[in-house]
This record gives sequence, structure tokens and C-alpha cells, in this order.
Amino acid sequence: MKTILLFFTFLLFYVYQCKTDKHKIDIIPEQKMILILTDVMIAESAINFEQGQQKEIAAYTNYYYSVVFDKYKITKKQFEENMQFYSKNNKDFNEMFLKVIANLNSPSAKNRF
Repeated sequence: MKTILLFFTFLLFYVYQCKTDKHKIDIIPEQKMILILTDVMIAESAINFEQGQQKEIAAYTNYYYSVVFDKYKITKKQFEENMQFYSKNNKDFNEMFLKVIANLNSPSAKNRF
């Protein structure tokens, strides 16, 4: 009986571990994520500018985001997963965006992209 109980306990632990491993994400360090978000905001501004020029923005959106993702060697999926991860804590996420805003207001922002 103890052997069966031990076996099922092990089996449950193994199944749980397999499920959680599939959902693990590669967490981007906060400072790097702030830099990525800074460049994403610059890209969004460029996309909005193109849209204001009555241009089809799908190609521009793909281009600007691919430049950002290539620069930081991440994928769209990694970016989206990390956005979900960091946005779960509103206070920390808001503090991150305050740093993004500070980056955008710095003189070096002109040379970021």
C-alpha cells in the first residue's frame, strides 16, 4: 500500500512538473525590459507618424518591431510573455514605465533607434 501511495505521489509530482515546465518563460531582466520598452515606444511613435501620413502601417509595424526584437535578440513571443509577466504587478510595472518615460526624455533618446 505504501508503495502504491508513493508511486502515485511521485506520478502526481512528475505530471505537475511537466505542466509547469511547459509554461516557464525566459524572464527578461527588468533593466533590459525597460530598454526594450523604450525602443518599443519609439517604434510606436514612428508607426503613428506613418499612419498620420496616410500610409498602410502593417508593413511599418512589422519592420519596426522586428528591428527592436533583433536588437535585443528576443522573439515576439518572448516579448509578449514578458509583458504579461511584468504587468501582473501594477506597481512595479508603473515604476518601469516611469523609467521608460525618463529614458524617452533623456538627450540620448534621439540616438536609440
